Amino acid sequence: MVPRADPKATESHPWCPEQIPKLQNPTHGAPEQIPKLQNPTHGDLEQIPKLQNPIHIDPEQIPKLQNPTHGAPEQIPKLQNPTHGDPEQIPKLQNPTHGAPEKIPKLQNPTHGAPEKIPKLQNPTHGAPEQIPKLQNPIHGAPEQIPKLQNPIHGAPEQIPKLQNPIHGDPEQIPKLQNPTHGAPEQIPKLQNPIHGDPEQIPKLQNPTHGAPEQIPKLQNPTHGAPEQIPKL
Repeated sequence: MVPRADPKATESHPWCPEQIPKLQNPTHGAPEQIPKLQNPTHGDLEQIPKLQNPIHIDPEQIPKLQNPTHGAPEQIPKLQNPTHGDPEQIPKLQNPTHGAPEKIPKLQNPTHGAPEKIPKLQNPTHGAPEQIPKLQNPIHGAPEQIPKLQNPIHGAPEQIPKLQNPIHGDPEQIPKLQNPTHGAPEQIPKLQNPIHGDPEQIPKLQNPTHGAPEQIPKLQNPTHGAPEQIPKL
């Protein structure tokens, strides 16, 4: 339940609510200079009878909410794609991230859940490997259960003989890297648009953010560099 606004809370406010009959979305100002308010987030409920898209309100004043994130469940009978709520009040959830698994029998692409209730996962990031025999593009997993990985970020190099565009890996197992951000420079003779590297191994950098200025005579749109080397910015 959302705590109801305390009617005594406005007594300590320097402005009197009856002096602000019509405000237009102000955050600060003299009330007599702001006659018309539209879409306020805070205010005196009896002075704002028709709120549109309010953030905080009294639930009994707004009987029909659409897609709220917080509220009294008995006042919000029809929620669409909520992230939190009372499970018995939300019988039909689509792609929720949290909820009671017995109330969500059919999940599509969940990130967390009971593995026995999710027999068919597509592209999960976490799960029990014995329940996920066929993973596509996983980030973490048991290497013996994932014999064929495509574009993984982490893994055992002996199980991933052919990596494309990896971020980290064993350089001798990855002889041909395309656009890596980290690696041994002697194993990566041709770098395209690297962020960090050995300047003598990268004689032609395009749009680098860091580097030795004497090795980068022609910078395009650099964020750091020696100004005498960048005559036309």
